[in-house]
Amino acid sequence: MNWHFLASQLAQGFGQSQSRQSYLWMAPFGPRWMRTIWARDVDPSEFEMAFAPLDEAAADAGAGSGIDRLLYQFLMTYLPDDILMKTDRAAMYNSLEVRAPFLDVDLASYVCNLPTHLKLSGTTKKRVLKSVARRYLPDEIVDRKKHGFGMPVDDLLRGVLRERCFDILLSRQNPIAHWFDRTAVEGMLHQHMSGQANHGKRLWSLLVLFMVAGRDRTVAGVDAAAARNLPLPT
Repeated sequence: MNWHFLASQLAQGFGQSQSRQSYLWMAPFGPRWMRTIWARDVDPSEFEMAFAPLDEAAADAGAGSGIDRLLYQFLMTYLPDDILMKTDRAAMYNSLEVRAPFLDVDLASYVCNLPTHLKLSGTTKKRVLKSVARRYLPDEIVDRKKHGFGMPVDDLLRGVLRERCFDILLSRQNPIAHWFDRTAVEGMLHQHMSGQANHGKRLWSLLVLFMVAGRDRTVAGVDAAAARNLPLPT
């Protein structure tokens, strides 16, 4: 992950409310990009629909500190709808029990009610957990940087998935093809494949969306014929 990519992701949250910034920092497409790739007959303001669940969670978060409100928002949206869901599916597929101790209701409730400075102190995250871990583990393990299991998406799209990516994203037969500006999508493809720009995260998201939409000719249970009348994916 290079600095240019990090800077461009951070820029997506500029001018947005605190409740939306973190999600835009992680998102493949921010408001500017959405205006670029939507078809001309799609109203960009409808992009706001995507934020409805986030805004609702933020409104329910109460009057705690900014950190506590953000943690509550993640607890109600990103954790159950994304991270835990994907982890659970992958773990169960391989007959593994993952993160179960941290999902204990009593433990989660206790941690949620801890003072903010025990959750985040300066740049130190997981302060309480790390202090306990140091009793049993060497510092080099406790202080080791977080390392995910991300796929080499950029290289995959330029390599074994290159032809498939072009075929799927530029197909006029896909039920949701009319939602997007084909020229803009094609431009992203050529820029990424040539190394002129890195659109791996964006192209991967589009590829998955198009593949799901094209599977069995349905979009979220809607017939392809009916899908052509939908103004915007939700």
